[in-house]
Amino acid sequence: MAAPATAEEIHEVNVRYHDLAAEHYDAKWGIDYGALGQSQVTGKLAKALGGKLGHYERGLEIGAGTGYFGINLALAGTIDDYTASDISPGMLSVLSKTATTLGVDATTVCTEAAELPFEDESFDIVFGHAILHHLPDLDGAFSEFLRVLRPGGAIAFCGEPSHYGDRLAELPKRAAWRLSPAWRTVLRARPAERDGSGGRSPGCRSRRSGTGRAQGARS
Repeated sequence: MAAPATAEEIHEVNVRYHDLAAEHYDAKWGIDYGALGQSQVTGKLAKALGGKLGHYERGLEIGAGTGYFGINLALAGTIDDYTASDISPGMLSVLSKTATTLGVDATTVCTEAAELPFEDESFDIVFGHAILHHLPDLDGAFSEFLRVLRPGGAIAFCGEPSHYGDRLAELPKRAAWRLSPAWRTVLRARPAERDGSGGRSPGCRSRRSGTGRAQGARS
């Protein structure tokens, strides 16, 4: 009987899975960065905030992926200074390219949610979309969210699956774990090495993207 996967092994598989999926992720899910996408995300955020959508100078997205939620919020004028965090360098690379194309200023940071490399009281809103069920240390993550949040700021997470949906989401995760040795063989890749940088994967760097502020109506 195989030994249970360690936290490090699960982290590695999760990063590899999302790195491989990043290039075609937006097309696969029909992600939109126009009026439809902006309406979707602002509507979801307003609902999470009790019906009132504010305006935020600095926003931090947790598990940003390719940027569907945060880039659309920036385009809608809901957030001025957008920082996107994720454990997948591949996802953040796609996000950075999309932000540049759309003229959105975005800082990308590869980090674990429970080990945020930001100063205390740095952001006016900490948010995410369909990410909480992926976080292995929710207590640690929320402790960090509160630490980096400015007084009077908001924490909002949208798009979390139902109990039934969460059970369905486990299927591709389990398949990814079983297939990970094959991925390494096909890609001739070595296991991810840890560099002592607070849970960051090799190649993760903070990066600023975009050519100017996002344009759009402000709440």
